[in-house]
Amino acid sequence: MSHLRIESDMLLEENMKIQKKIILEQIDIPEVRKAESLKRIAGAVEEKQYAYHPSWWEIFRGQIKYISAFCLGGQVLCLLALLLLFGYLQEEGADLQAYLGTASVLASYMGIFLMLELSRSRSFGVLEIEQTCYLNLKQIWCVKMLLFGCLDIVLLTVMILGVAGNTAWSLFQVMVYLLVPFVISNALQLWVFTRFPRG
Repeated sequence: MSHLRIESDMLLEENMKIQKKIILEQIDIPEVRKAESLKRIAGAVEEKQYAYHPSWWEIFRGQIKYISAFCLGGQVLCLLALLLLFGYLQEEGADLQAYLGTASVLASYMGIFLMLELSRSRSFGVLEIEQTCYLNLKQIWCVKMLLFGCLDIVLLTVMILGVAGNTAWSLFQVMVYLLVPFVISNALQLWVFTRFPRG
């Protein structure tokens, strides 16, 4: 019994020594440094962005990355084809009918690439995935329509200036003549797109 008591006393003494060793010293922090640290923490909290609100430029830049290269390249190829055709017609000394016929055909087909881009989500079955994005599906389609609309405006401007510069018609006459097939064609394509969503 005495032997066990001696061992227990020794263990208690060792535990007391260990506890004394692990007691941390009190660290005194200067009030000035403490105030500066708290100020930096408060500034970091205020700068923290809790909600994501992208700018218009960020939205457009993000959507351009997901637009099909075929559809976007098709619009660019239309512009190049237009410049080549107008250069050819100018060299050949074409008449008014040749300029207006070429430009009106191109104007009526310009909206096809937009319809192909809008129908990609339905074709690949990713409508539900796109609905979970920051922008909903209608907003994504609106952004794409704006992007392709800007390209269409560039193409139409080049066509109108090219035809008006090489014919006797005024700028207003050429604009009306080319906008009619463009607007009718795009309106019919949008009607088919919304009327037959499974098509």
